[in-house]
Amino acid sequence: MDHIGGLSSILNELPQKVEVLSHNGEKPYIQCEQPPIRLDQIKAQLDFLQGEQHLQMKMLYDNLKANYKSLRANVDKTVADGEKLPYCGGIEVIFTPGHTPGHICLYLKERKILIAGDVFNVDHERLVSSPEFTIIDKSSAKKSLKKLSEYDIETIICYHGGVYNNNANRSIIELVNKSC
Repeated sequence: MDHIGGLSSILNELPQKVEVLSHNGEKPYIQCEQPPIRLDQIKAQLDFLQGEQHLQMKMLYDNLKANYKSLRANVDKTVADGEKLPYCGGIEVIFTPGHTPGHICLYLKERKILIAGDVFNVDHERLVSSPEFTIIDKSSAKKSLKKLSEYDIETIICYHGGVYNNNANRSIIELVNKSC
């Protein structure tokens, strides 16, 4: 829900039409053709939790199961790895599965900025990988990290933790080395 939870509300509130772009691997989730991947993960956790934690997780599960279709939005166009988008002087789509099947990053080559989505987090001014429990496919996540180490990046915009610009390339390589 944190990835696309507000998309339908944003689209409904804006006075003009906004084109929704997505990797093909995310499209069925955005359009609610498939239930959220996290739904099964939450259900599996219910068997191991007790007391208040069980009640909170059960409430989250029931709410997500009952309401995820209300978050539905149409994807106008799918994008692919290496595709160049004509915005902000050119944006390259980088397919980085692992966190989700269709996760992408966006690279603004002219400014050496990576919009990393959930590949990285910033934690106490340090660049870190997403928490392991949020990664659906660990093998793909490692390959995605390695792929990102090949770009000339000075600034990383993370969905969790904000902006990181303290020798980004070196930090990415350190994370690649830790993951191997």
